Amino acid sequence: MRCLTTLTSVMVSKRKPIHLNRVEKIVDYIHQNLDKPLTVTELADISCWSRWQLQRVFQEQTNHNLAQYVREQKLSRAAEYLLKSDQKVTDIALDFGFNSEVSFSRAFKQLFAISPRQYRLVGKLNGIRLPLVMSPELPLAQAATQVVRIESKPETQFWGVYGPIDSIYAANPQFSQQVLDIWGTFTQIALQHSIAPNHFYYGIVDTVRVLPNSQLVYWAASDNPAFSQISQLEHVTIPAQMYAVITHVGPAATFPKTLEWVLRSWLPSSGYMGLEGFELECYPRDYQLESHNAKMEFWLPIQSL
Repeated sequence: MRCLTTLTSVMVSKRKPIHLNRVEKIVDYIHQNLDKPLTVTELADISCWSRWQLQRVFQEQTNHNLAQYVREQKLSRAAEYLLKSDQKVTDIALDFGFNSEVSFSRAFKQLFAISPRQYRLVGKLNGIRLPLVMSPELPLAQAATQVVRIESKPETQFWGVYGPIDSIYAANPQFSQQVLDIWGTFTQIALQHSIAPNHFYYGIVDTVRVLPNSQLVYWAASDNPAFSQISQLEHVTIPAQMYAVITHVGPAATFPKTLEWVLRSWLPSSGYMGLEGFELECYPRDYQLESHNAKMEFWLPIQSL
């Protein structure tokens, strides 16, 4: 039996629980063998768990269904190949362990909402899932579930209020309170006019226009055109851009730790380059600022290396 857990790995596993180290090895194996079928039975065999145990532990530690995760990784890598090569769709399907172009196209459309041929025609990376990342820099509950998504967002109009905030490099940064004040102004205006966002509220950080004292321009805004009728609000146009989308879980006050992980740990080894531009914070309408279960997305402008 090809078991991924060894005595050595158990002895040196002080940073994380043994079962999480073993999940990491399974994740590594998946990414190195995306050209194989990678059935749950095969993965259970090399993990030294039963099928049921492996699926339970993987779900528990990553919040992802194992078979679905494998399928999403195969399809995401296939989507990249569709754009960077002129291989036939059939050949790409076979290269990633699908039995036929039909089964590949069906699965592809379920994930991306368009066929492989349409995806190639659009010509933009959109909706792909990068490999699962587990990092000691993040709380275990979040680090084990950090799948970074790549999205290409078209030019978008926003309406909101803006003001200066300190950067993390300021001598005595007060950005938390500054951001809250800007959101307070925007929320008050929105309530006065009884207008809600389409689906999300957006925090927008302009990293191009740096102000004196290393301050940045921060927007609290919505992409709902109804806000364009409010005279107290300003307008900003965000150009078309490719983004890395990272999910932050937990109170808003802990977001700087996620941001630090993105910039210092994930980005340098990601195969992408961060760009100056507009960083987006995407908050659902029912976002609870202090909840440990709150989820928001951080959209970092990037380009491929």
